[in-house]
Amino acid sequence: MPTLSAPPRTELQEALDALPAQIAALFAPQPWPSAEILALARAIATETGIAERCGQKACRRAGKCRAKTIGETGPACGTLWPDEEIARLEAQIVGLVFSYVLTERRNFEIRSMLTSHQNAGKAGGKYPR
Repeated sequence: MPTLSAPPRTELQEALDALPAQIAALFAPQPWPSAEILALARAIATETGIAERCGQKACRRAGKCRAKTIGETGPACGTLWPDEEIARLEAQIVGLVFSYVLTERRNFEIRSMLTSHQNAGKAGGKYPR
């Protein structure tokens, strides 16, 4: 009696097997939004005229905040910021971070679902339906 062997794998089958991992990569963890936080601070400093009074010549010349970092002590012009603008910046940062955390949580759930389907497919040869 002849023995049956598995049919050769096609390119399509290999692509389908790799698809869940590729989709999961779309939902990979994102870097901390430090550039976005800095952009918020720059926008407020420029909008309120703080940049024009800043101690850094580049900010004064351009009339725009050119801070490279906020740091723990704030930007170089931190002493020029009124309390209302600091509160506004903090509120915007909280919103940005909250959005970031929710997005990361959602992406984690999607990655988990996709990778569990991929692992199930490897173990049993079929994907759960």
